[in-house]
Amino acid sequence: MSGSHLHFALPGSIGIRTGGYRYDKRVVEQLRLQGWEVTLHSLDDSFPTPTGAALDDAARRLSRIPDDSLVLVDGLAFGAMPEVAAALSTRVNLIALVHHPLALETGLTTIEQEDLRASEKAALSSADHVIVTSPATAIGLRDYAVDPARMSVVAPGTDGADLAIGTLENEPERGLRLLCVASLTTRKGHDTLFASLATLREHRWELVCAGSAQHDPQHA
Repeated sequence: MSGSHLHFALPGSIGIRTGGYRYDKRVVEQLRLQGWEVTLHSLDDSFPTPTGAALDDAARRLSRIPDDSLVLVDGLAFGAMPEVAAALSTRVNLIALVHHPLALETGLTTIEQEDLRASEKAALSSADHVIVTSPATAIGLRDYAVDPARMSVVAPGTDGADLAIGTLENEPERGLRLLCVASLTTRKGHDTLFASLATLREHRWELVCAGSAQHDPQHA
């Protein structure tokens, strides 16, 4: 669809090194390669728990998007601004991109979960279409009254690479080297990984954790 134009809104910078933002960045890159014009709209990075000022700023920025535009909003922001989404939906073609329902984040109180679930459910009711990144997320949105007919699963892809040389063959004296790529947050389950590895007392191993420690500093 050469000549098509997409407005893509997301919190903070698209260059943030997480799986979700890498997904967003790749979507933008591939659309541009196919001839699309993509305009990025950077919202406040306080989402998905936005301040009042952040919500006002989001409403102001998105109100400048021309009528009848195609607008994609990342779920970290979309689910936390139902009133903004409702207003936007009256004049643009609105698509929500849901990586993971906000209420399913680990470490939330029951009240926080209920508030986020209600907020995201209300926001999703304003979307013309919903893109999810896995079949599991699609199943999870059944509780959000999202009609499957207006939902598409677009799973992340992978880039081909040469097979890595096993560390036991390359550096046998170092033992097994393991890599965990994930932000240091409760939901990623590093504690379970550490506890499991701690039982391997008869094996030499080394674990490298690659991921941001800024999303949940106390946990990290």
